Amino acid sequence: MMHSSLEPVPGNSDDHDRTYFLPGHDGDNILPNAPLFSTLLRFAKRSPPRIAIRDINIGIERTHAELLVDVLELRRQIQKRLSPETLIRLRKGKEVYIAILAPGGYEYSVAFLAILALGAAAVPLSKLASPTSPPPFSCTDIFIDAAGTHVPVEEAAYLLRKSRSIAILTASSAERLGTSLEIHLKPNGSAGFQSIPIWPHLGTSALSVQDLLISSNPALNGNGAGVVIFTSGTTGPPKGVVMRRSFVYDYALSVADHYRLMENDVILHILPVHHATGVGINFFPFLVSGACIEFRNGSFDASWLWERWRAGGLSFFSGVPTIYMRMMRFYEENLASLPSHELDQYISGARNLRGLLCGSSALPEPIQKFWTKTMAGRTILTRYGATEFGAPFKVSLEDKDLPDGSVGKLEIGLDVKLLDGEEGEILIKSPHMFARYNPLYSSLIL
Repeated sequence: MMHSSLEPVPGNSDDHDRTYFLPGHDGDNILPNAPLFSTLLRFAKRSPPRIAIRDINIGIERTHAELLVDVLELRRQIQKRLSPETLIRLRKGKEVYIAILAPGGYEYSVAFLAILALGAAAVPLSKLASPTSPPPFSCTDIFIDAAGTHVPVEEAAYLLRKSRSIAILTASSAERLGTSLEIHLKPNGSAGFQSIPIWPHLGTSALSVQDLLISSNPALNGNGAGVVIFTSGTTGPPKGVVMRRSFVYDYALSVADHYRLMENDVILHILPVHHATGVGINFFPFLVSGACIEFRNGSFDASWLWERWRAGGLSFFSGVPTIYMRMMRFYEENLASLPSHELDQYISGARNLRGLLCGSSALPEPIQKFWTKTMAGRTILTRYGATEFGAPFKVSLEDKDLPDGSVGKLEIGLDVKLLDGEEGEILIKSPHMFARYNPLYSSLIL
């Protein structure tokens, strides 16, 4: 009898599972046995196909089938670059971390899913490259985040070490920085660290959706590391929060159910994709619902956003209080004086959205009142939570007459209490709780 490349866990009651005594079911056309990929494959095989990702910045849109084909091709390219030791760790189900240096868009989406399809954990950094000197790069090169902030390579290297990333997948806008990081890290005991470009491998596969299969190997462990999201750093240096694989599916389903997401929904995603909201609210819930994610990255532009709403075709938008404040000011200073037939087009564009979501900080009452009036009595849907456990409190589409400043209701199945009576620290028990913080290592684990 042929033996599988899979290895049972010593002492595990499942070590007599038949799959450990059969050839492994692996291949370039085979997706891992995981609910996320089973769901995406079902979407991919539906007719007519639907758009999964629309990337405004580079002017492309791709179906679920095209997305999965590109995911498998990028996974194949990553596997070719990994060391034999790393491939063994993946086969044994050990933790392997791979970073993503990409703004929100199609390259980011393919990279994230390719890492998960590999059985590794994704570490999104969401930065745009802008090195200041020609090759060879120096450690003084910088990159620019979505807010236009110049950040030294040393900071990126710090995050890579903190997350123990063995490689980084770089978008077309960040390939030079990826090379700079590779050169910067190798002298520091990270000889195996690699920068792998994303764009050259997209649209190059000969696979079709009919070729795609789901592996009959044992399912990926839902408790395994799936994504590392760094905290904002308000209480100290950013901490790498390790979220389980279940975060990208089970938690996503709970968010999708809360907002009643459907296949014909479209969210405009302009938030950073390396933060908890950009990953856990705006990305995976819409992905597992078969909805369309429309990305637009770069500096915030209130005029552009009002025009995009006016054009229609969107059902959800997610922002932070500053965004809604600037949108309100632009309305008051530029739109309110328009002739009624023009103004009505902008107001209708806003009202045609099924949901406006807001988080990260409290929405001031005057701003909420403006939007409630603009939306004909519907409120901005507040969410409240933390990187470590998502958003346990959310306002739903159906919630009416909530008290001012309310963060909504507790999600079903969670347990919370206040430490000191009516006010104080919130204690929470949740199936979506993070696994741990990634400790700082002096060098990467290869």
